[in-house]
Amino acid sequence: MRVVVKGQKNRKGAPLRTDFGLGGADVVTLNQARERALEYRRMAKQGLTPRFNASLEIPTFEDVAKQVHIDRMPTWKNAKHGQQWINTLRDYAFPKIGRMPIDSVDQAEVMMCLGPIWTEKHETAKRLAQRIKTVLDVAKAKGMRWEEVDLEKRLWLCPEERMKGGEEHRVPLTDEMLAIIEPLRAMQSEYVFEGQKRNKPLSNMSMLMLLRRMNVEGVTVHGFRSTFRDWAGEVAGAPREVAEMSLSHKVGSDVERAYARSDLLDRRRLCCTNGLRGFIL
Repeated sequence: MRVVVKGQKNRKGAPLRTDFGLGGADVVTLNQARERALEYRRMAKQGLTPRFNASLEIPTFEDVAKQVHIDRMPTWKNAKHGQQWINTLRDYAFPKIGRMPIDSVDQAEVMMCLGPIWTEKHETAKRLAQRIKTVLDVAKAKGMRWEEVDLEKRLWLCPEERMKGGEEHRVPLTDEMLAIIEPLRAMQSEYVFEGQKRNKPLSNMSMLMLLRRMNVEGVTVHGFRSTFRDWAGEVAGAPREVAEMSLSHKVGSDVERAYARSDLLDRRRLCCTNGLRGFIL
């Protein structure tokens, strides 16, 4: 692919052109290559550097899988179970699709991993299918939409279809949050945080890429939620139910939840407004 970078000239005074590849035929399909080429040319016209964005914005399947493994370490039953989870991907998925950009992995690529072992190692194939699905689900873009935001009430209502627990979740918005999102209305997008493509949401993997750019070790995306939970309980002294509901976790038994129907929005707002922002800033 050849891209002309806006504003830069070569020795002869002509626009500077940079050549770089989009990936081999065994990794990127022709249609995917065409789509990326068009997108990178558009970025170049806007004064962006496609090569920089290409190398940082689209992690590989292996990158995402390893990050998911790290993020979920606290949830494993034991260390052995966690190691088995990543070993299955290492043995049967990474050799075939590990180097592929995560947004290039589709049904055909998944079948390429499952096909050779589906008959002889059926149980392993079933576990592999579930683990690949977990990685791909994490990488899906699940964007915050303007129609879900009530600036007057300072509230974001995340609908049930995008919540892991299948129940809508109300999120109180602080002054700092509003200061970030209000200027984004000028983008006139369906999504609050728009991705590189018009009217497409920012990918869930953007935080992973941000951490990679910062070159920090031992920091994970899931760690931000863990940090909040520790702060809420140990520093802010928030009641357990307030801290857990802030993370959209269910509290108590089915019977208890049947009687305690409040989501404690006002108490959660107070916790975030008066305490958390001061701790972070």
